[in-house]
Amino acid sequence: MTVAGHFERVAAVYESLRTTDEAPVRRIGELLPDRPVTGLDIGCGTGRYSRLLRGLLPDGSLLVASDVSAAMLAELKPGGHGHALGVVPLLSAAEELPLRTASLRPRVSASTTSFPSHPAHLPVAGQRTCGSAR
Repeated sequence: MTVAGHFERVAAVYESLRTTDEAPVRRIGELLPDRPVTGLDIGCGTGRYSRLLRGLLPDGSLLVASDVSAAMLAELKPGGHGHALGVVPLLSAAEELPLRTASLRPRVSASTTSFPSHPAHLPVAGQRTCGSAR
């Protein structure tokens, strides 16, 4: 079974099988400025961390939640416009996001598990988001 196939299969029950560690997300919220920000949650899955982070962002902020699994994105709880309020779902693999090299600043990784479709994609995704594959 492929990684994508696995997540398609477990999407509906994924959140009931996992715990959500809120402390790292709350710490990220403490470090953000007191003005609207735009954020990108790459590999958001069902959006459980996206929803938590969005609730901590200043009013007027935008959070894009990206995942390669349409079934996982479909689990974002409805809010405004058919998705979680203030969270915009985006179906995309990390290595396919239309980002300039080193364009995401600051970068924070609260919880990272990588499932690249091919191991060679991991350095590409890292370079696109961080500016290097280290």
